[in-house]
Amino acid sequence: MSKVGSILVVVVLAALLVFIGYRYSEDITGGTVKTAEIKCFDTDNGKDHYLKGNVTLGSDLKTDFCAVRPGEVASRNNKAGDLMEYYCKDDKTYDVLAYACPKRCKDGKCVMPLSDEFFMLDPIETADRTLKPCVDSDGGKVYSNKGGLSGSTIDPKTAEDECVLMGGKSVVAERYCYSKERGAFEYYDCAKEGKACDNGACIVLQPVIESSSLKWAYAVLNDNVMTNEPGCTYGGEGNFLPTTQGYVNIAAGLTPAQDSYRGYVGKTITEYCDKDDITIKWELYCDSHGYAHMAKVKCENVCQLGACDMRER
Repeated sequence: MSKVGSILVVVVLAALLVFIGYRYSEDITGGTVKTAEIKCFDTDNGKDHYLKGNVTLGSDLKTDFCAVRPGEVASRNNKAGDLMEYYCKDDKTYDVLAYACPKRCKDGKCVMPLSDEFFMLDPIETADRTLKPCVDSDGGKVYSNKGGLSGSTIDPKTAEDECVLMGGKSVVAERYCYSKERGAFEYYDCAKEGKACDNGACIVLQPVIESSSLKWAYAVLNDNVMTNEPGCTYGGEGNFLPTTQGYVNIAAGLTPAQDSYRGYVGKTITEYCDKDDITIKWELYCDSHGYAHMAKVKCENVCQLGACDMRER
């Protein structure tokens, strides 16, 4: 066989092997390899005007900043000094909003107010001949109720109590009447009372447990909230399911409810068995308000590989 013929045979054989290898790989894997899904991520967990955050989506990187001049971001009609807050609209897109900080904007975030500081709400013009004075539906600074202001000069858009993010915490922005014509608001941290802000009011935290029907397999000995602010996502077969091993992601920047939980903040923690008692599992879950919990669970049999053993009794 000539040299050219030998080379041709080698090329044909190589091509055949590649084709066979491709077909074999396709049969084994069932198709092409999927690339990792790109998702939008915001380091300050949304519209937190008191934390400077970054939004990333693939190769795009956007950082919160203080506007130097009006109209700095097209179509947002911002004023000089406004905070330009980037946030994820969903997993695939991000947006930016212009926010007028109650005090001022500095280094990509609003300056934090003092603990006893309050802010005036801008009154709206009224054509009423008889002025309807400001009225607060919950009677003033009542943090346990969601209230709202009404009156001739009160803007309905800014009238209701609400929960807002402030430096990683969810606090209530409490509205009240400053005078007959002016409304005001202050920020109040519900955690001072051992409560959480929900729907514009400080409430007692009531965990919602999506429990397994296999109650015979374990018993809950105690249950503790791990952080003073919400910021928890769960991964695994079921939220609060001691018969399987799951994990929680706790957002960075949260305040630990106890010093012993400080090392868990900003990390992913997998459920585990107690090293000293083989019948104890440490169960991690997120409640309906987004708070991370750690529960001490007594397994009916033993804890193995981070889960209560489901053997029949």
